[in-house]
Amino acid sequence: MDSVESGCSRLNVVRSQCLNFLKALERTDRTHIISMIAFTVDPGTRILFEGVEMTEYDENILDEMKRLTPSGCTYFVPPIKLAREVIESVKTRNRTDLQLESVVFFLSDGEAHDDDESIIAAIKSLKATVFSTCFFGPDQPSKRRMARMSEVGNGTFYEAPNGQELAKSLDMFRTKLYETKTVKGYVASS
Repeated sequence: MDSVESGCSRLNVVRSQCLNFLKALERTDRTHIISMIAFTVDPGTRILFEGVEMTEYDENILDEMKRLTPSGCTYFVPPIKLAREVIESVKTRNRTDLQLESVVFFLSDGEAHDDDESIIAAIKSLKATVFSTCFFGPDQPSKRRMARMSEVGNGTFYEAPNGQELAKSLDMFRTKLYETKTVKGYVASS
């Protein structure tokens, strides 16, 4: 399998598991305000959706996720900076009756092309209560990078070598959301 086929296959797994995660949030009695950022090659970072209250599953989310395609090298700093902007935007236009915690779930194969110092600085500047990471890839140095990112972000590190483990990681993350108040930020990778 060449790298493009492999990338498409991994992306399909990520897409499917993220949709399952969002559908599971919809069925809860808590308010979750979700934003999703896709990132690939810089400047390929873009907001898929922002500040969506997960009370009812929206087919537009599926349409946005279907448009994602693997495209090679990945940069982490641009989506982290964009997440900061999204969190601030959602915070300023949200209902005042909700007490929101900013929680970021950063899902990637870990193969970043930024230097570690820039990534750590971006996480520290992020106004998130928790920055958790999920490593979905084979590269061991990247695994260490992703673990360090969650450590700096006071989050949890998840490792998912396959789709089944990714489903478990997302379910564990969803469970941890109940330990916080309400979510207002979410970041995913393509």
